[in-house]
Amino acid sequence: MKSHASVVNHITGNNQNQTSTTCPHCNKTYTWSHLKYHELYDCPNFQGQPDPQLVQEQQQVLNNLQSVISKVAQNLQQNIVQKTNANPQLTSQQKQTAISNLNSPINNLQSSLTTTQQLQQKLNSLISSSQTRNNPKKSNLPLIIGGIVVGGGIVIGLVVWLAMKNKKVDKTT
Repeated sequence: MKSHASVVNHITGNNQNQTSTTCPHCNKTYTWSHLKYHELYDCPNFQGQPDPQLVQEQQQVLNNLQSVISKVAQNLQQNIVQKTNANPQLTSQQKQTAISNLNSPINNLQSSLTTTQQLQQKLNSLISSSQTRNNPKKSNLPLIIGGIVVGGGIVIGLVVWLAMKNKKVDKTT
């Protein structure tokens, strides 16, 4: 099975022969254009932030691909049925054979659609994980310190007030 990165490279036309480079995270060798997709989709050791521009570009590409693949598969299915049913010279057995033989390209398109959906899910998980890393759990330490300072101020104020009240009571007696 091809890697997600090689599928993206094939779909986006990034198959030029380029200088090879090694992934710094897993030490596999890729072309430079393939490496950015490898890090985005396939590298098990990549823990960095995905390039937001690359992620956005990939989302647009995948959305467009999903739309085109769905339309092509639907049109192909309709055309197959129309052409075979419109030909009066074909027997019903020949029509069924023609339709079943032509289902292979439709199945390939459906497989491509599934792959693009998997890539989209991978992008979405990358986005949500990078947002989680960008928004770490906030510390309650400032609230605790502030509460201690305010509470301490109130206690000291009460002690001073009680001491002053006791001095007034002692002077009057």
